[in-house]
Amino acid sequence: MENTLNINQDAYHPTIIKLISYNNDGVEIKELTNTNHFQKQFKAGCLNWIRVCGFNNPQIIETICHEFKIRHVDLKLIFNSKHTSKIETTDNSILVIFNAFIYLKKKLKKRHVSILLGTDYLVSFEDGESSIFENIIYLLEKNPFKLRENSIDRLFHIMLNKITDNYEECANQIEDGLEELEAVLLSNDKKYENFGKLIQEKQKDYLRIKKSIIPFKEQFSKIIRSNENLIRPQNLAYFNDIYDQLQYVSHSLDNCREIIAALLDLYISNNDLKMNDIMKRLTVVSTIFIPLTFVVGVWGMNFQDMPELSWKHGYVMAWILMILMAFFTWLYFKRKKWF
Repeated sequence: MENTLNINQDAYHPTIIKLISYNNDGVEIKELTNTNHFQKQFKAGCLNWIRVCGFNNPQIIETICHEFKIRHVDLKLIFNSKHTSKIETTDNSILVIFNAFIYLKKKLKKRHVSILLGTDYLVSFEDGESSIFENIIYLLEKNPFKLRENSIDRLFHIMLNKITDNYEECANQIEDGLEELEAVLLSNDKKYENFGKLIQEKQKDYLRIKKSIIPFKEQFSKIIRSNENLIRPQNLAYFNDIYDQLQYVSHSLDNCREIIAALLDLYISNNDLKMNDIMKRLTVVSTIFIPLTFVVGVWGMNFQDMPELSWKHGYVMAWILMILMAFFTWLYFKRKKWF
């Protein structure tokens, strides 16, 4: 199939496709090399999850989307990580496209993820190999919540819940980082040299998460109101819980926004105070030298009839006078607590 998406294949990880089939008896995981008729490769009597990692082979992904009736306009969004979150529902499927976030080595990393839910199958797309869904495979294998005995929408819930947990964790880390910056800034500690840059980094992380989670939360009701063949009534409470969690994360992000605004104001105020302090010190120094400049100016005049110029110890006395004037001026400012 000709690539009609104009995808830069080198920009993505190699495409790896795995089929995870499970039922009450166990889990079977195999890598698919045959890219024709994916549904015919489903294991009979099992629920099937096709996991696609890496987008450097758009022809295969186009084939998958065509077989599972994903529209071409949505196919473009699967590749486009810059697009905001989107949820599309039909009578037979739910398609969720969004960005997942995770903190790795104190850096916010983004993973573009899409999930297609059918009546007895699930297809996920990830723009690279990541550990986002690895623990879900562990849950299927160990089956602590009897996940294998449930319908496929329960797996769909676990995946969305994992993404929402990551949202919450990232929002909490941003909030904790901002509160730490606020504490250091209020204590006037020199722990961080460049507060402006650090605040800007936190603000960028906040905006990246907010840009993804707000449309995701606003459209989440489409999942709750979808066909009963897709979201079973007995599992509806789990999805309502995800919506409540999205609300909590949204409130946390609002709190982050307020902290960022307060930090920026505090940072600017601190800079103004530092500048005022510097100007005050410079003013004190200038004021100390004003009388010294006056004395030097008087004795620097080129009049011939100046008796001080003929004094034997005039030079020493001039130095003593200037030192005393500077000292008493400094002492006056010190008692006034001007510095």
